[in-house]
Amino acid sequence: MQDGNLVVADWANNKLRKVTLSTKQVTTLYSLGGDPYGLAYDSSWNLYITEYYKGRVTKLSPSGQYTVFVSGLNYPNDVIVDSSNNVYVSITHKILKYANANPASVSSIGTGVAGFKDGSASVAQFNNPIGLDMDNKGNIYVADYNNQVVRIITPLFIEYTVYTLAGKVGIAGGTNAVGTAATFNGLWYVTLSPDNLYLYVTEYEGNKMRRITVCQPGSYATSATSSCTSCPVNTYGMLTGTDKATNCLECPSGY
Repeated sequence: MQDGNLVVADWANNKLRKVTLSTKQVTTLYSLGGDPYGLAYDSSWNLYITEYYKGRVTKLSPSGQYTVFVSGLNYPNDVIVDSSNNVYVSITHKILKYANANPASVSSIGTGVAGFKDGSASVAQFNNPIGLDMDNKGNIYVADYNNQVVRIITPLFIEYTVYTLAGKVGIAGGTNAVGTAATFNGLWYVTLSPDNLYLYVTEYEGNKMRRITVCQPGSYATSATSSCTSCPVNTYGMLTGTDKATNCLECPSGY
């Protein structure tokens, strides 16, 4: 959004378009040198743009200055920017973090090798992650396209940790269920509701938009219709399993 209006990445035309919502007027905001995919604003209204085939992220300032933020990336898909202006970019098989919008200060979430593995940032594996979004606690939601699952990256402890929020690994389908009992078909983009209670996902092959009720780390649910319940003190939890013993785990020593 820009000034309450919608900004659209017009991928095939290499343009950014603006839709003025009050009049539904469409105008060209900027003609790019590459093919735009993901868009995200920082706190100063700089617009970050992933250009997939160009292998780069560019930046458009509020005054209209168009510059390359970082290049040489392996098919950048989506981009998000948090409240501290850290920039996160999904590329082939991992997520990159640029601290304080500094292209020289980069770290990885995921090994960069195609596969599936939950765990710390240094060992976790993705298989073509595409869409990204972040909640108000700093948890990052990821559409893990080839794995057919939604992942969540949490900064809960010393290192970012990756969990599976929903979907059966490698199984395409359209089953509505709780957590890893659900199935998806070609997860593409994800976006959270303003209250962070729901995650909306689009399915490229499934031709659907789905809604996931989100229980954030520190809470759990026992069914698709139950509300989220907070875990006891000194534990944390995810939407997996059916009871406290499964969902709420003891925090590591010192937390």
